[in-house]
Amino acid sequence: MHERLIARFADGMVSMVAAEHFARYVAILRRSFPHGVQDDDRGALMAAIYDEFSERNLGEILEDFLGGDRHQLLGEAILARSAYGHGPQADGIRRVLQQHGWQFDS
Repeated sequence: MHERLIARFADGMVSMVAAEHFARYVAILRRSFPHGVQDDDRGALMAAIYDEFSERNLGEILEDFLGGDRHQLLGEAILARSAYGHGPQADGIRRVLQQHGWQFDS
């Protein structure tokens, strides 16, 4: 499990079940983008996973994967969803994530 998730669990901010759930998805993101996300793909990634989580949980996952403030990242994700939606770049990101074990609900 990742250090930030463990720290938030210890502080009572997330449950152990949620921390394990988040860590699973962060691990998939890290396998999918082992060298980090290129700036050109950042918004498409956010749009690709936006509908998979509540906004709070999305912020937690983005914070752990990308670093930075989860509230700012969530704001960025909201804008990215409008910009990229289910377009070809976001669909390409979804395919990459699926190759690494992500199972999309929709």
